[in-house]
Parts: sequence; structure tokens; C-alpha cells
Amino acid sequence: MFDQDRNAWFAWAETRWMEVADPANLRIGNPRFTGTGTRLLEENGRRAIRELFERSFK
Repeated sequence: MFDQDRNAWFAWAETRWMEVADPANLRIGNPRFTGTGTRLLEENGRRAIRELFERSFK
């Protein structure tokens, strides 16, 4: 999950959201996935999603 206000990626860790230490290692692992989000996508969110897709679907 990308938090636009914090400008950081987070992952669920059993009971809470934890900031991802190295977001450059994030990848979408399956070609079938559900992407949900906000109606108010900001430029940092757009960039984070674009970079994630570039890493995941080369």
C-alpha cells in the first residue's frame, strides 16, 4: 500500500502496517491482481505505481 501523505510503501505485518524498508525490491508477483486506490491520485502516487509496474512487468 502506498501512502501518498507519507510518500512511502507499507506492507501488512500480522497486526499493523509496517513501512517497507527497501521499496526498490517490491514487485507484483502474479499477472492477476486487484488494484484498488483513491480517487485523489497525486503525482507521488502516480510515480510510485508507474515505478512498481516497470519493475514488475519488464
